[in-house]
Amino acid sequence: MRKGRGCNLAAGIIDIVYAGLLLIGALYILLLASTIGGIPADIFGGLLTYIAIIALVFAGSLLTFGIITIKICNKETEDYYQKSAPILVFSIIESVFLGLMFAGSETGESWIGIALLLAIVILHWIGFGMMKKGAKEEDAFAEPVILPKREEIKEQANEVAEPVEQDKLQQLEKLVKLKKSGALTEKEFQALKKNLLN
Repeated sequence: MRKGRGCNLAAGIIDIVYAGLLLIGALYILLLASTIGGIPADIFGGLLTYIAIIALVFAGSLLTFGIITIKICNKETEDYYQKSAPILVFSIIESVFLGLMFAGSETGESWIGIALLLAIVILHWIGFGMMKKGAKEEDAFAEPVILPKREEIKEQANEVAEPVEQDKLQQLEKLVKLKKSGALTEKEFQALKKNLLN
């Protein structure tokens, strides 16, 4: 189970929905700015165009955050926990956006946008915290790699070498018996002994 997945997935979906609303609002503002005529209206229309461009950039950012967040949520557990950095970045950037929106709001009109962004920020921060907690738990359940100590390695090597030495000793004793019985000459005995010990 991937901790924080639900929060991050909800934040990603709200990011995309909010981006869609901002795109619609920005297009409406651009349409409104293009229909206004006259000199004072040109200044007002220019201001509306500026606001629409800011809304489009903000919408593009939210849309990107939402898509990437959903992609991260659909990753396997190990990959999911390794992707907590983008979630942290999105949380920080959206927190800054929220602060700017809150500071710039003088009327009640933008409170819906602030509420949506607040929900996104809270979900991202909770999701990020849960991801970090899940990653720690995942690491705790991972099997530790225990390397043997140098002494243990030497003991194991000696245990493997002892049967080989015992085997050579037994073969050498057989060669001595064969030589004593006359089955081997001194020359044959020396050649076999040399092969056995090398």
